[in-house]
Amino acid sequence: MRLNAEKRKTNSEFNFSIMYNDVHVGGIGVRLDPFRPHVGEIGFFVDEKYWNRGIASFALKQLEEFITSNLKLNRLEIIAARENKAAQKIAANAGYKKEGILKKMLLVEDHWYDCYLYSKIF
Repeated sequence: MRLNAEKRKTNSEFNFSIMYNDVHVGGIGVRLDPFRPHVGEIGFFVDEKYWNRGIASFALKQLEEFITSNLKLNRLEIIAARENKAAQKIAANAGYKKEGILKKMLLVEDHWYDCYLYSKIF
């Protein structure tokens, strides 16, 4: 909690819980790039038991409302692993445009994953 409070205080990151029927099912947030303060990177996850219910899409819309009301960003990015079709669909359905592939962008348990970069311009 202290780390999140410090990130909010410095306006470097804003993280939120995703709730569904009073159950904590995931998280969503935006991290501001210290070298490009007009750019925010969005990350999100939803517990597998709650997939395919539109939860992440709804949370993304709410986060965008927070961002446009409280932060001076003109570019949002979502980085989605090539294998993560659900995240790609969420990004595309929310109006993010696929810009390209980031080779070996994500390291998970000794395995590198290529990712797609999606962006939305305000």
